[in-house]
Amino acid sequence: MTSPADGWPPRPSWWPAEPTGRRSSRRTSAGRTDPFDGMDSVHLVYRDIHGAQRVMRALVGEDGPPTDPVYLARRVVDTQTRAEYVQKRLPAGSSRRRRPPTSTSSDTDSYDLLDNEIQIGLHLVQSFSAERYPRELSRLVGSYLGDTEEEPFILLAERGYPAENVANRLLLDQVDAFPASLLRALECLAAAGVVHRCLTPQTVRWDDRHVQVTDFRHAALAEEPTGPAPEFRWAAPETRDGLEPARPSEDLYSAGLVLVHMLTGRLPGMSGAPDPRNVGGDVAEVLADFFEAANLRSTPRDVLARMGVPPSTSAGGAEMPPQLADPKFLEGRVRFDRIRRQRRSDSDSDSDSDLDMTRIFPRVDDNPPWEG
Repeated sequence: MTSPADGWPPRPSWWPAEPTGRRSSRRTSAGRTDPFDGMDSVHLVYRDIHGAQRVMRALVGEDGPPTDPVYLARRVVDTQTRAEYVQKRLPAGSSRRRRPPTSTSSDTDSYDLLDNEIQIGLHLVQSFSAERYPRELSRLVGSYLGDTEEEPFILLAERGYPAENVANRLLLDQVDAFPASLLRALECLAAAGVVHRCLTPQTVRWDDRHVQVTDFRHAALAEEPTGPAPEFRWAAPETRDGLEPARPSEDLYSAGLVLVHMLTGRLPGMSGAPDPRNVGGDVAEVLADFFEAANLRSTPRDVLARMGVPPSTSAGGAEMPPQLADPKFLEGRVRFDRIRRQRRSDSDSDSDSDLDMTRIFPRVDDNPPWEG
């Protein structure tokens, strides 16, 4: 990740240019305010994507405005590498309610959403190599250690700001770049077998050059049973009753709604699809079948070809995680699952279904070889 000292990536609108805090502000040799002044120094303990415990000496900013009903979010800077991350935390006192382990996403609680985002993040990291991880997708860096955490969290590499900030205000050269980058993100998700299920101008970010799809708390694997779509206004019609399994075609429909909003400023209606002809220009042709029946919609790769845009090199290298995964990833999966099962045993019954492996990954040996 590029150093924030270089001015890139841009920070979300709620990250202050000159943070306030316990530390006093001081000037650099060039006379400019140090962008990290006012941030608090902490030792952030987390579990990385391989399941290993890590300690990061970090600077943390203040929490952003409480606009998210689930997470508190703050900026984190690794003092050694100067890499910037976002830490999303469940507020202290969040609790898990009793519910059947077979319940769908329609009645999930905050712990379920956090756990799901961790699982999807692990799946995406394992689907793409470190060198080929797509810039169009936020990347999981780490997560909380266990249930002793007062505020369970997820640590992510994100960039840009919510696309909503520039709806109907894209520059001329960005009118083509935004759709192409969003479709490349969808192509990568489809290659990894992931359906986002909640594409909106808030979960799609933009850094003036590239889109980044973030917030996988509602995501699912393709063909996985799900509940009703979490954002009715931005959802494909076939997902609103929760009877259909997750399919990449629903993301294409939602992406079409986001594109119409970004180019015209119009919010989607609660019934019926927008008319692509109202968008005008070449984009209207791109959107031609986004709002057709699910089985008639193009794939993201087909749409990119129609636009004359090369496919993502990351999508071509995506691999579904094999049954016998890299031992480091496997270790991380086992440790995360043990935490999850321990928490479930405290709130649910002791039935065998409570001891199932997470639905992202196949069951693995409870006594893996690295533990003797």
